[in-house]
Amino acid sequence: MKTYFTVFVVVFAILNFVHDSQEFSAGAGTVTGRRTFDERLAYCEVMENKCQSLRQKLKQSQNNRLQRKWSNSRFEEDDKE
Repeated sequence: MKTYFTVFVVVFAILNFVHDSQEFSAGAGTVTGRRTFDERLAYCEVMENKCQSLRQKLKQSQNNRLQRKWSNSRFEEDDKE
C-alpha cells in the first residue's frame, strides 16, 4: 500500500511539474489564460506582503493580550494588599 502511495505522489509531482512548465512557456495574453512568470512573481510578492501584514497584526494582538493579562494580574495583586 505504501508503494502505491509513493508511486501516486511521484506521478502527481511529475504531472504538476509538466503542467507548470507549460504555463511558464505560454506567452502573455494566451487564450488559455495562463500567467507569465512575471505575473506569478508579482502575485507571490503581493501574497508575501499580505502574510507579513497578517503576522504583524497577530503579533500586535498577542502583545495586547499579554499586556492586558499582565495589567489584570497586577490589579489583582493590588486588591489583595
